Amino acid sequence: LSSGVVIVEIVIVVEVINVVAAVAIEASMSLYPVIVLVYDDNCAQFLLLLDQNLSFVKCNCLYVFHSIAKMSSSRKVDLPKQNAKGETVLAKGAVNPRRMRRIIADDPSWNRDRVPTLVNLCINAIVCNFKDHPILHELPPEFAYQVLNELPTSLPLELAVRLIDDDGYWKRAAAIMTDKVHDVTKHGNSWKRLFFEKYVQRIIEEYIPGTSPEEPLHRVLALSKDYVVNLSLTSLQPPIKAMEEHVLAPHVLPEEVKVESIRNQNTQAGAELIKLMESTNFGVTNGDGVNQSNLWNEEYDNDDDDDDDESIIADHLDIGAVVEQLPKLEGLQISYRVKGCGMKFNWSMFGMTSGDAQMLAECVKYSGKIQSLSVTESLMNDRHVRRLASKLLDNEYLRYLDLSHNEIGDKGVRGLAKLLNGHSKIKSLCLANNQIAEIGAQALGKALRGNIYVTTLDLRLNNLGDKGVHVLFKELAHNGSLHTLNISSNGITNRSVPALGDLIENNKCLRYLDLTCNELGDPAGKAILEALDRNKTLVSMDMRMTGFSPDTEIAISEVLSRNMHA
Repeated sequence: LSSGVVIVEIVIVVEVINVVAAVAIEASMSLYPVIVLVYDDNCAQFLLLLDQNLSFVKCNCLYVFHSIAKMSSSRKVDLPKQNAKGETVLAKGAVNPRRMRRIIADDPSWNRDRVPTLVNLCINAIVCNFKDHPILHELPPEFAYQVLNELPTSLPLELAVRLIDDDGYWKRAAAIMTDKVHDVTKHGNSWKRLFFEKYVQRIIEEYIPGTSPEEPLHRVLALSKDYVVNLSLTSLQPPIKAMEEHVLAPHVLPEEVKVESIRNQNTQAGAELIKLMESTNFGVTNGDGVNQSNLWNEEYDNDDDDDDDESIIADHLDIGAVVEQLPKLEGLQISYRVKGCGMKFNWSMFGMTSGDAQMLAECVKYSGKIQSLSVTESLMNDRHVRRLASKLLDNEYLRYLDLSHNEIGDKGVRGLAKLLNGHSKIKSLCLANNQIAEIGAQALGKALRGNIYVTTLDLRLNNLGDKGVHVLFKELAHNGSLHTLNISSNGITNRSVPALGDLIENNKCLRYLDLTCNELGDPAGKAILEALDRNKTLVSMDMRMTGFSPDTEIAISEVLSRNMHA
């Protein structure tokens, strides 16, 4: 070091890789010129591979390597010197070289084993050429696992679906595609199934009828037919023409817009309709608070008016053509709406048409696998649901039907009542947040009296009223299958308590009852408590916002706890 040159002599090498790597690092990190004397051909070649900055001169069997000093042009680097007192000091402006030498240990690109093994080279070659020359099942398991971990998720779907079943690969693909956290237990604990169900969902939700090409959609459906068991469609795009022309769906037009449209037609029929709508007898309520216009007679309750003149061409994607290509599909959840429309909002983006209802009904009727059907937030009206119910008569497969958050009224429920009266095996029926009133509740009650399949009935957020639930409770008291009933937020008062007590006392299978958001009052709670003394099956009752006193709620909870542990 006194001459400012570092000399390293390698005479005998025991661990060639470690020693030569250390020499290369020393040569590349040193602040001084480095000369390395090597007496072995293999060591010399390996040293050249590690550091391309080294140059050498060969003399017989001796290799002389040397490197250029890495010195800063702006800072003076000098060796420490001793003063007269024997103390080590630096020249003015100099930098201590020993403090400048450092190795960043957390550098992810640094690796002491810089030369890859033959196995790694082979795996990298397989991964790089997998698209053109796929090799996977021929490899030993430990090497196949390494290949799967290195494969990119951008492989052609036709190739990946045929060769790759590894959950790790499909988990990475699903995470990149949706950028969300998924619950794989809802997809049969299979990441491959999860990927294809989400992929098909995205393709369908982005499809615009009449604009998007059909070939990519059919290609994806053909590839995923063995993996899609449950399909959830949270939105469907209407035709681009409807969005550009701002066409309003007739069934969602405000009443004043409908009236103005009729006025502009200036016809005799329109004038008569205006007169009828403006008459004092239209929409008034009787003394019991029931709207006269909703009281349907048997003579008007037929299906003849369902056969309207509307074209049976679905405005949205023909869902029947999709289901036909998915033979293993068991669950279908669909909403006829558009999410995130922003400033492009218009009513044509929301709600199903009669053509959509017809196509959906035909799809469920002729599909032999669908067990669960959910049509929510789709502005489904009475005509749509009656058309659907007519196609579901004597369906042997459907077990779960969810039509919540729509515009189904009494006439539509009467159509469903025919379905429940011995013509289906539906176990769960959800009609939450619709427009069901007294007549619909009575029809449901009569249909469910002898039904042996329905176990769950959800009627929350409707307007059943006291008269409606009176008949419903009286009929359900004789039902032998229902174990969950939700009638929260239905305008029920203490006048319904006798019928409710009859239901609690006589029904021997009801286990869960939800009465929330009904102004029953504390006397009603005490009557329910008295009826519970003769009930041994009810184990849960939601009593929030019912007007029960705390003491009554505690007493009812104690009885329910006794039934639970009986």
